Amino acid sequence: MSHKKIATYSSIELFDIIKNSSDMTLVEKAHLEFESRKLTAIQKAKIESDYLKSRDLQEKRKQEPLTEEEWLTFFSSLFLLLSGCIQKTLFLQQKWSDFKNTALKQK
Repeated sequence: MSHKKIATYSSIELFDIIKNSSDMTLVEKAHLEFESRKLTAIQKAKIESDYLKSRDLQEKRKQEPLTEEEWLTFFSSLFLLLSGCIQKTLFLQQKWSDFKNTALKQK
């Protein structure tokens, strides 16, 4: 989150910073941004409950293993990414060897 501007944070992210950050300047900025949004008490209560739900889900997710669908998605995307890199490398190697061969023939 440190690469985003404070104004682009969601309300839940701001609430998380306010509750958990040890950087007091960041907490102050987050608090000012949160207050500048002029939320009603009902909206603030909803944000807090959403924040608590998201924290519970994060904790639950840390303890659960990936589902089969998540494993397949992760490894298939990893495979596609690596195969694209390998193909690009092979293409570049072929171009380099072609260049060396033509350069040697010209000399």
